[in-house]
Amino acid sequence: MVKYIILSNEQQWCTNCWKAAVDNEKVRFIETQLPLEKNSFLYKVAYRHIRFKSRSAVLLPFVSVWHRSFEKYLHIDDGIKTVLIVYDWNTLTKDLEFFLYLKQRHKNLSVVYLFSNIVAISGATYYKIADKLNNVFDIVFAFDREDAIKRNFEYSPLIYTTDIKVPPISEETENDLFYLGMAKDRYDALIEIYENASKEGLKCDFTIVGVPEEKRKYADKIKYTPVSYDVAIEGMKKAKCIVDVIQGNSTGLTIKNCEALAFDRKLLTSNTNVREVDFYHPENICVYQVGMSIKQFIETPFINYTQDEKSYFSPFKLFAKIERKLRLG
Repeated sequence: MVKYIILSNEQQWCTNCWKAAVDNEKVRFIETQLPLEKNSFLYKVAYRHIRFKSRSAVLLPFVSVWHRSFEKYLHIDDGIKTVLIVYDWNTLTKDLEFFLYLKQRHKNLSVVYLFSNIVAISGATYYKIADKLNNVFDIVFAFDREDAIKRNFEYSPLIYTTDIKVPPISEETENDLFYLGMAKDRYDALIEIYENASKEGLKCDFTIVGVPEEKRKYADKIKYTPVSYDVAIEGMKKAKCIVDVIQGNSTGLTIKNCEALAFDRKLLTSNTNVREVDFYHPENICVYQVGMSIKQFIETPFINYTQDEKSYFSPFKLFAKIERKLRLG
């Protein structure tokens, strides 16, 4: 048996992604940025110490004083092979010495780094550690295949599993298109999709975050205020199709792909690479093109995914890959 401990990025969507797989025996998930009790005085002091000048890779002196407390909280069992999976936006990745410390003290421990976005806008770039990862971690999994090739990383899609029940698409489904996310460099593309869908009489539920007030279009219909992930899930339940517009030159499958697959929703995406995945059905997934009829795609009958297709983003596939590559079986 191999045990897994996941250090999250403390984002609500990440917690939801793992919730159905966590049993606190084989799989433990630590929601906080640091492995300590979140509301404790110790956590607050450690967090401020390590997060100081967080836009820099520079650490304050003596951060290693926390290593023993973090180690104790992790409860690593030296009698069992254990894998520590660390998300790229976890604060502890700023202190790479901590992971070297753990590996030195626990010979049955492997440490894996997991990207949740392209390298260029990841925690690895933010903390200026991207070029050091292969020297610290046993495996580094890139979110984007191009990043994996360029930096000699392994590739793994995002992890997403859920036990949330979502009603199937029907004529009673309230909205046609749903989008929730940051504008970043995709605002114009999102507005284009919104306008074209609206012209065809489709109902859109769009929340676009991070747009300056003076640049907000259709502010009476599009929401621009952040909402919780629970609200996002309710929005997806009430929509037939999830909209996915990728940023920059990314080729990776975003969380919108995960959600569409998990919740049996259609996907309208700008990512042409989705045509190459095992769960691609043109009835369910459409690569957006200027001039296309979004309405025609929405009205095409949905093809139910098989259980094997729905397992594409399963954590257990990631576990199998880790165990095979590290020969932990």
